Amino acid sequence: MSHVCSRWRDAALATPLLWKNIDVYSHRSFDAVSWYLQHSNNCHIDVHIDIWQSIRKMNPHEATLSVIPTLDLLIQHSARWRSLFVFASYRSTTSAILLHMKDLFTPLLERVSIVDDELEDEQGDSTPSNDSFPLKQRFLSGGAPKLTTLNTNSLDIFPPLHNVVTLHLRTTESFSSFDINADVIANLITQCPALSSLSIHGSFVGHWTVEDITMPNLRCLWFSGDILPAKFLTTVKLPGLQSLYLDCPAYQVINMICGHVPQPTFPSLKYLTLQGFDYYSSKKFAQVFSTIEALHLAYCNSFHVTFLKQTLLDDDLSCWQNLRVVAFRTTRETYAPKFSKVLVELVSERHRGGRPIQQVLLDSDLLAALTTRKSVEAYTSVEEMREDNYDDPWWIITHSDTMPWR
Repeated sequence: MSHVCSRWRDAALATPLLWKNIDVYSHRSFDAVSWYLQHSNNCHIDVHIDIWQSIRKMNPHEATLSVIPTLDLLIQHSARWRSLFVFASYRSTTSAILLHMKDLFTPLLERVSIVDDELEDEQGDSTPSNDSFPLKQRFLSGGAPKLTTLNTNSLDIFPPLHNVVTLHLRTTESFSSFDINADVIANLITQCPALSSLSIHGSFVGHWTVEDITMPNLRCLWFSGDILPAKFLTTVKLPGLQSLYLDCPAYQVINMICGHVPQPTFPSLKYLTLQGFDYYSSKKFAQVFSTIEALHLAYCNSFHVTFLKQTLLDDDLSCWQNLRVVAFRTTRETYAPKFSKVLVELVSERHRGGRPIQQVLLDSDLLAALTTRKSVEAYTSVEEMREDNYDDPWWIITHSDTMPWR
């Protein structure tokens, strides 16, 4: 914009909001940081340090040294930071960056994302374990009173957690830098008293003891991984849980939950998302998560959708009696004719039985392939699934700027 003409240039330079997004991604971008800091004036700034590609061919020591001068410049303006994103190849690089911020006070900081590939050089030590629990504050120790969202794949270095509302824990496919176990959860409850949304992404291997743990404030829970969801859901009491997202082997999870004595209950659950679901175990999910009002089936192969229909129509419509919204997103429309036929049968029978589905949401491709739309609309509302027409908290978080950057 500043290169169009002198008039536009003057206007751009005099508009601080145009300069508030600071991207550090290469050595060339390092030179532009001071320019952005100068012209953003006193605006809050969003700092995005994505040096994964630019440092990947360096050794960890060189990678760290390359970014420190720019980091020192950014730190001079840390009182204006609203968000901080750090993504690098080496764990030692992210650790050095964060420890460089050890004593900072960031009064405006709301969101932090710290992710790396957990790589080290051949001579480097492996990533430290989390044996040092309980958690101890390691960076931004001067305070971050507005920090509410944290995305990280390490519990070794972390900011103040007291006001964190949304926490995303993730790991790479090849290696986990920490274990998720009962001790970790107990410490998160202590360190994050305001925590209401927790997502755990990746395969975590750790000893899981059966403990009497309750997370009374947790409202949203998301799992993407292996059988950890089953261990978690059968161990931790979640009386206030409203939204559950499962992107994992559904049959393993539901079988372990059904076989657990006593079987856990989720009295406040309203929203259930099943990703990659095959529909076979629909009946068991209806028995365990009986209180839901909205069911979101994400990226599911609709070939076996008849199992869902049987669950919703069997036993005098006693399964999922409160269900009012069903949302479908699929990986392909190959079975669209079959899906269309089943959907008509499902909504019409629920309507006649006094348990109507009030809204059906479909992704754009599935909606375009729906051959029975008029017939379905005789019994319920049919819409394309959008950011603004589904009120599941996880759906809202995913489509808001509080979701961690990728």
